[in-house]
Amino acid sequence: MKGRSIPEVPDSFYEPILTWVDEYFKETNQETVFEFRLEY
Repeated sequence: MKGRSIPEVPDSFYEPILTWVDEYFKETNQETVFEFRLEY
């Protein structure tokens, strides 16, 4: 994933994504690789 995200209210924007990631890791047995390129 690559891009720029600068939401005005980051908590409400990213909460659904982080919730999905948490649930995904509870259910999967496959190897998963996330690559993030953060600009800060």
